[in-house]
Amino acid sequence: MAALVLVLALLPRLASLTTFITYDEYDQLHFAAQFLQAILRGDAGGALVLGYPGVPTMALGALGLWVQHQLALLPWGEEGGMVAPPVSPVLPLPSPDVQTHRLFLPLVTVQQAAPASDFATVLDTVTQHPLVYLGAVRLPVMVAVSLMLVVLFVLLRRLVSTPLALAAALAISFNPLLLALSKIIHVDALLAVFMFASFLAFVVYLEKGSKGILIGSGVFGALAVLSKTPALILGPILMATGLIYIFTSPQPALRAIRRRRFLLAMAGWLVVAAVAFVIFWPAMWSRPMFAIEWILRNIVQNNQQTRSGSGVFWGWFNSDRNPLYYTYAFPFRWTPLATFGALASIGLAVTGYRQRGRAMRSFAVRILPLVLSLQSFIVIFIAAISIISRRSVRYTLPAMLPLDLLAILGLAWLLQVLTRRISSLKQRPASLWKLVLALLLAIQIEQVILYHPYYYAYFNPLLGGYRLAPYLVNMGLGEGLDAAARYLNQEPDAVSSTTASWFIRQFEPYYRGKSVEIFDVNDVVTADHTVFYITQIQLGFPTKELLDYFDDRLPEKVITLGGVDYVWIYPGPIIGR
Repeated sequence: MAALVLVLALLPRLASLTTFITYDEYDQLHFAAQFLQAILRGDAGGALVLGYPGVPTMALGALGLWVQHQLALLPWGEEGGMVAPPVSPVLPLPSPDVQTHRLFLPLVTVQQAAPASDFATVLDTVTQHPLVYLGAVRLPVMVAVSLMLVVLFVLLRRLVSTPLALAAALAISFNPLLLALSKIIHVDALLAVFMFASFLAFVVYLEKGSKGILIGSGVFGALAVLSKTPALILGPILMATGLIYIFTSPQPALRAIRRRRFLLAMAGWLVVAAVAFVIFWPAMWSRPMFAIEWILRNIVQNNQQTRSGSGVFWGWFNSDRNPLYYTYAFPFRWTPLATFGALASIGLAVTGYRQRGRAMRSFAVRILPLVLSLQSFIVIFIAAISIISRRSVRYTLPAMLPLDLLAILGLAWLLQVLTRRISSLKQRPASLWKLVLALLLAIQIEQVILYHPYYYAYFNPLLGGYRLAPYLVNMGLGEGLDAAARYLNQEPDAVSSTTASWFIRQFEPYYRGKSVEIFDVNDVVTADHTVFYITQIQLGFPTKELLDYFDDRLPEKVITLGGVDYVWIYPGPIIGR
């Protein structure tokens, strides 16, 4: 079973490894190179690169760069630091729409990197040749997340039946937001899986009393904090979980056991997490006080910043400055399965609480502490990140994993209730509800896979999906600009053409011609084409006047992902028109 989870987790993540590049990946590529340089020269203090630790992501990216370099030095390796399929200067793409997108695309490289033998120069110039190294830094992150999904499955088997554990692991693995953020090099996916692994291991300890599991919980907690500082929210989440397990225990003896375990767990967890935090972060070896001060200063600065999110929502809802932003942005990233399951889990919790003490063997009673703990995880995390002034829907990812588990438990309970109460189903096999749940999960996975590889374009169809999402939530990470470049590459004079784009770093690596960045109208008057991106439209960049001018013109091509117009390509030059 664990091998099945691993294979199914890897397949959608490894496919189309470098199809597009996102906003923050240039920085992450640079950070990985800096981290590796610091380690190679023995400068532990130099491993302090980000305002938040970001250690697992940087370390995995650095590992990818180092492995690619070592392979390039072999006799059969590619000089230039690239060990990859043959270069494809033009990617044929019949249609950029998600529904017709090819599953596998060759690695594109239209750049010449530094010689592999000159590793210092390679590390200094990685961002100048992003597509040469993008696959190398992404791959370790994808593998790490996939392995952590196996860990989640193993932990879940200690808490629920194997069929439910498998269903939950697959629901989490194919969560579109997790898929989107685990196909790139960034901190969010690792933060989410480490946080949830720490939480599940903590719950296993409360139920089973295994001290080895408690150590694992502390280690995963440290890795979560080393990924990103919002993992500190684990503290109140675990405290709430311990109290829930204590007060939902119907028997005094069990309540006393869980109370002792909880007190030991909190003390032991903090010690293990603190030790692991120091061990896994090289900056703590030489500059511990400076590193901690650096983190605290970053937290304060981010909370004091106000930055635009995605335009004006519902008139007075002003982008992500609205503290209620996540109350509607978060559900827009749910799947229908998660939506119905989350609603069903409310009934599961109410039923379990009412039956507490008189039906100890019922599913609702046995699972009640876990259900309440998952619900508290989601509420505490969303409430905590809502306080921070800097908001983005991708920051909700750690709450998606408990939501998917909660949904599976809620649907399992609801299907069991329905199969017992519907008279025509009473003679059916006892496992009928499992078959129905498996069918619902398979349908949901199939719907998500249709978005490959642009999973960030998925929005909850029950809430209006792609029709309402552009008006309510932040859109786009840069996906779709690659498809625009491929479209323009098919023109006969593509190499000699000039295209203006606001998000030039996500467009230029895939484009054969010359790219210019849009700062004002002067940058588009002589360009052969002008490319606008959905995030740019939501933010109103660079000027309202320029956007209004092009809004009155007919685009040559519109790149659509999942039903949403993401990229507009306008013909030029506009001078003299």
